[in-house]
Amino acid sequence: RLDTEGNDVGGGGIFLDFDDARLSFTSGTANVAVWNTGFITTTPTESQPGVVSFSVAANSAVNGSDVLVGTLNFTADAAGNAAFTFLFNDGAEETVFTETDLTTEYTTNGTNGSVDIVVPTNTPTLTPTQTPTHTPTETPTLTPSLTPSQTPTQTPTQTPTETPTLTPSLTPSSTPTETPTLTPTHTPTQTPTLTPSLTPSQTPTLTPSLTPSITPTQTPTQTPTITPTQTPTHTPTQTPTVTPTATPSLTPTVTPTPTPRTPVITGGATVGSERLFCLGDPNVSPPNIEVYSAGPNGTEDGGSGDDELLGTGGTNAFGECGNGTPGIMLSRPLVVGELIFIIDRENGLTSNPVVVRQQAIAPLLSPLGLAVLVLLLSLVSVTMLRGRRVQRSRADD
Repeated sequence: RLDTEGNDVGGGGIFLDFDDARLSFTSGTANVAVWNTGFITTTPTESQPGVVSFSVAANSAVNGSDVLVGTLNFTADAAGNAAFTFLFNDGAEETVFTETDLTTEYTTNGTNGSVDIVVPTNTPTLTPTQTPTHTPTETPTLTPSLTPSQTPTQTPTQTPTETPTLTPSLTPSSTPTETPTLTPTHTPTQTPTLTPSLTPSQTPTLTPSLTPSITPTQTPTQTPTITPTQTPTHTPTQTPTVTPTATPSLTPTVTPTPTPRTPVITGGATVGSERLFCLGDPNVSPPNIEVYSAGPNGTEDGGSGDDELLGTGGTNAFGECGNGTPGIMLSRPLVVGELIFIIDRENGLTSNPVVVRQQAIAPLLSPLGLAVLVLLLSLVSVTMLRGRRVQRSRADD
């Protein structure tokens, strides 16, 4: 019997070594009501002298503490203690059970057992019927006729049948010892033959005639009937030891934890701007992105104290700040020199502060300045062209 210890078992193979000097394997069956995969479940056979083996498999997971695997039948051949041993020879005769994929092996343990075979003791009852009468008077001539008829018939029928049900499996914790009790009925009647020996010491001339008639008739009938009923049941309690050294991980799940991105101001921090652009952690829901001015004290206070909230929004899948449109609308234009920063309330992160500056203005030329610039450029071009022509003329000469 099998104790799966809460595990889902799909099948297994059993190799049982037995004492073939005292036992003979007669037959066996697998429990096909549970182990119902026909092309894998086999009938127990004696695969080699003294070893019974078979395999089992189920169409669905087997889980229980007392699952019948199979039944093996043996006949007793000689008296004594006959041992049963599960074999755990790695890669050969290995008793092992597997998961439902029939590939991943559980660490399987079994408890060995034994059975005591007792031969019945014959106790014959001797009942001689013999009473000769001797009365010799000096040199008697004795002619006893002793013809005991002795025909004891002893036909003990001794056929103990042992049917141990062995259930290998996952760490059984008991060692059953079975002692079959044989109760023979054996009372033979036996009549021995007596031959009296007489040695007279004198030689008288007497000739008595003694003819004792001794004709015992003995016909003892011995028909002991030995009908032991022996059905030992080996029910080892199996406790599979799942050793942490061999724990196959078939589907490792790796779940990386991303680090939230700290918000950064990317544009709009100029005088008069009413929209601020930034990058932060993706998919921050509005209004968890908050834009602040540090206030008169010029120090970040985490959005408290004299910090002024200028606008709120969120981020898209790329981490770009916005609130329906790119950038976060501000409640007022920015002032030169003020310190602004962003707080991501969802991830508890704050950006580095940025100082609002004047926009860089490209210089504008007056019409007169523009005309002078064009003239200068023209003179430079003419001078360069003349220089090239002079060089060509000298080269031609």
